[in-house]
Amino acid sequence: MDELIQSLRDQRLIKTYIGSDGAEPFHVPQCILEATSDHFKKALAPDGSLDMAAPDTLSFADDSEEAWKVLLYWMFKHDLPDDEQRRTDDCEGWELLMVECWAMGNRYNIPKFQDLVMLELLDCLRKYTTFETDTIKQAFATTPAGCALRMVMAELVAGHLQDEIFDLGPENLREFEGYSGCLAEIDRAVKEWSGTSRRIVDEDARECCVMSVVEMVVASQQLHFKDQQGVPRWKKFMVAGGPEVHWVHQGPYKGFVKVKA
Repeated sequence: MDELIQSLRDQRLIKTYIGSDGAEPFHVPQCILEATSDHFKKALAPDGSLDMAAPDTLSFADDSEEAWKVLLYWMFKHDLPDDEQRRTDDCEGWELLMVECWAMGNRYNIPKFQDLVMLELLDCLRKYTTFETDTIKQAFATTPAGCALRMVMAELVAGHLQDEIFDLGPENLREFEGYSGCLAEIDRAVKEWSGTSRRIVDEDARECCVMSVVEMVVASQQLHFKDQQGVPRWKKFMVAGGPEVHWVHQGPYKGFVKVKA
């Protein structure tokens, strides 16, 4: 505790430059950056692993300023901003931003941020059933093979290949050839999909409904889609076990609500 109190007395602001277009830097307290990620902590150490152009300066030329705005909000609020894009039907821009945020959290090892962003992406799928192809491509292009975000996108593409209602079919798979490991992940998801029953009975509504694999993940607490260890399937997409506050299905008329774990 003494170390924290002293850091508040000796507050050091770090000029944080994002992108390469000469935008004004963000002035971020060093203690906040260090508490967010060991990556930043090492970079700010006297023998830091990142080259600093000047003292008290960090530069992330390849990062998106919009994604950093979301990360900065999360650093201080531990939540995502209530952006207008989240409340519109045309939310492709928000989904792309969330993909950028998850990839950035993966680069800098910020698992709690990744989990909150992932929950937001799963909720977008719950509402809109699918992502645009550009959003799926962005996820594969900016993340490593085998990561949680790729697992979501591979399952989504597998669902597209099984359903005629989507525009994405087998003939479009060549669009993903340039992303390392992508086709193997999609192939694995297709095999898993064929072994998964997609028709489920909602006992409250007494009727059958069809859900995608990802929707099953989001609904898993209410609809009992769990792995062999009894863990809800949506948690397999979480890096740090899932955020403390998450979505739970409350029945056919109440829908999903945010609750504490």
